[in-house]
Amino acid sequence: MSDTAEGSPPPQSRRQRSQPQYALDEESTFDYVFDHRNETDIKDTVPKLKGESNWSLWEYHRYMALKENNTAYIKIIQEENTRPAPPVYLDITESTVRQVALLKMNGYPALVTDVTVRELTKERQKKNTWLHTAWQKEIKKWDQCNTRACNLLFSTLDTIPASHVGNIEYARKAYKVLHALYGSP
Repeated sequence: MSDTAEGSPPPQSRRQRSQPQYALDEESTFDYVFDHRNETDIKDTVPKLKGESNWSLWEYHRYMALKENNTAYIKIIQEENTRPAPPVYLDITESTVRQVALLKMNGYPALVTDVTVRELTKERQKKNTWLHTAWQKEIKKWDQCNTRACNLLFSTLDTIPASHVGNIEYARKAYKVLHALYGSP
């Protein structure tokens, strides 16, 4: 092969390290860029919930306003268990890692050395660290989204309904209390 630009591979400016590609087992509910600056303030478009007398009207307008802003708010308010669950971490005990190494070596125990076990343990620790970091990011997004959903929900409540949910930190729980008090069975 020639040393000309046409015949040479492109020069590498940096040594490229291969990064392991991991993924959380479940698809994230909050896979969006959280930015409420472009959202409308729903307190001006949703009538204040006064009680049972205007529940249906409030419920419809609240739903439509939240849908326009971000459908994740609707998920947080209306669906159970939207908070990301902790990941299942890989076992890094020596006995488990040895068993995994044995499987990787097609059942040949002579190929499972202490070095192999140490390297596999490091890989599993690295994946556990990645899983924890990814989960923490999901929790942070969920917390942001839940807080925003709570604030939007509270902004549409009259004094008496607001007094029933004023100390509740989870939008779903606040909605369930309001539904139990004012919603139709």
